[in-house]
Amino acid sequence: MWRNRPCRLFDLAKLSNRLKTHAD
Repeated sequence: MWRNRPCRLFDLAKLSNRLKTHAD
């Protein structure tokens, strides 16, 4: 459970970062 939580958060953060970089 705990392992999946951070994993998902990291994935979201990575996606957000990619979108932000592309938007710029």
